[in-house]
Amino acid sequence: MTTYYKAVRHDYGSFHNPDFKYGPVGTLVEHPDYRAKKDARGAEHYISISTEPADCTGFQWRVGGKDSRLLVVEPVGRVYTPDKEALPNKRAVKAVRVVGELPISAAFGPNADQVVRFLGDLNGLTSKQWAAAWDAAWDAARDAAWDAARDAAGDAARDAAGDAAEAAAEAAARDAAWDADWDVAGYAVRAAGAAARALVVRDKITAEQFEILVKPMRAAGVVFE
Repeated sequence: MTTYYKAVRHDYGSFHNPDFKYGPVGTLVEHPDYRAKKDARGAEHYISISTEPADCTGFQWRVGGKDSRLLVVEPVGRVYTPDKEALPNKRAVKAVRVVGELPISAAFGPNADQVVRFLGDLNGLTSKQWAAAWDAAWDAARDAAWDAARDAAGDAARDAAGDAAEAAAEAAARDAAWDADWDVAGYAVRAAGAAARALVVRDKITAEQFEILVKPMRAAGVVFE
């Protein structure tokens, strides 16, 4: 039996429409403008759920400084896959019943503890450290090995669903870099996202590829065990 997941804001609101609520546990939620597959022109016409906790579309980690929620849901009615190629884990339904909740860290896959620790470390970086990350990331961006390692991590992420972690890391990095010194954010933000994805797929890429992707953040003083 397939288990389905839905990531939402800390107040149970949809990331796309915060006024549309999905909780608490026991709630039955029905889409107000559901259309069958042949009539649906976009995700606004169905409820989106996932077969993979680390691949919930639209997921944001910290919304307004608070943790999001990862709900376990039970589809009511027909279930279909709206885009098998681009979003193989996504399913579309008319209604869901919320039957449980998991720690939000589950949205980061099997290496969740490492990812969460890394995201927390970003908030403590100084302007000088972000500058070091920027310099290292700039050098890495001109190295073919960086592109190859990112491609390998991207391929692995199709199975391990690293997109959520990378997006969360980039968002966390933007916030942290803004507090420290926005001028150094660009390449450093990209480096933070790449490091987060590398952590998610660490067991699916080589040690060398992992080191290439985390090197800029090591230069900033972040410790990777």
